[in-house]
Amino acid sequence: MPTVSFIMPLYNAETTVGKMVDSIRNQTFTDWELIVVDDGSTDTSGAILDDYAQTDVRIKVIHQKNSGVASARQCGIDHAAGEYIIHADADDWVDTDMLESMVGMARREIADIVIADYYVNYPSGDEAVVKQDFVSAHPGDVLFDIYNKKLFGGLWHKLISKRAYMESKARFLPDINYCEDVLLLTQILSNPNLKIVHLPDAFYHYCIAGSSLTRNVTKKGLENLKRFHNAAKSMLPFNAQQLKSIFDEFALSEFKVLFMNKLYNNSSELRDEFQRIKKIAYGSTNSLRWKLGYACLDCGLIGLAHKLLKY
Repeated sequence: MPTVSFIMPLYNAETTVGKMVDSIRNQTFTDWELIVVDDGSTDTSGAILDDYAQTDVRIKVIHQKNSGVASARQCGIDHAAGEYIIHADADDWVDTDMLESMVGMARREIADIVIADYYVNYPSGDEAVVKQDFVSAHPGDVLFDIYNKKLFGGLWHKLISKRAYMESKARFLPDINYCEDVLLLTQILSNPNLKIVHLPDAFYHYCIAGSSLTRNVTKKGLENLKRFHNAAKSMLPFNAQQLKSIFDEFALSEFKVLFMNKLYNNSSELRDEFQRIKKIAYGSTNSLRWKLGYACLDCGLIGLAHKLLKY
């Protein structure tokens, strides 16, 4: 049985996946398996990974009909044999000492979850380290920090014991492919007995395209966001006051996506939606520009509001 199972969903990443796989193969800690789930790629991605699997027995490739990233991740977990699980994306890469450092800390601290810092790599070539400091390592507090955007909700900088997955019966929801990792963590971190530690070093290089989450979103994307919010509401273990702050943020983020991507059917619908979240919107910002933008929406000056309300 390997110590660590890497889970990597794959879809049309022929130009980047080699860098990620090579960075995994070059790990100084060698007791790992890489489970790649090819989610119906139409380029040469699947063939590239089949070639890797021919030369390295630690690499296992599963080809499936395109079913979405949540389904692919779950398929990988279902086949994972490792004591610990960590995820990777095919367009990123990792430093060679990542596993040695994270597994070492997990064993020294007898920890269920190790959360490391991470790098963000921009198209310009710039690189930044994102620190993941948290005051309390209690699972509920960590989860609350994730929903309040104090901690990143991704899985690829978190080494999680398979036992934590099994005890929580955590699974990806196959019809939700937006923030699917946060929903999985919501299930895992609902267990109050987990030991979580922070490793204050960065290893994972998260490569982004530089676009905002609220840009170029379709109506289907907005529906995915709403499904994520509805699922989260049914899972979150918080008290009423904590839930109110999170649910308010859900409502505001849905409105921002609707407004900034012009997904409303008409101005009347937009004004009705704004009235629903107006109090939340005004209370969420100290920015004069945003307050003016909201005031324009309140008065029906939609064109001017679009000029003011943007990231």
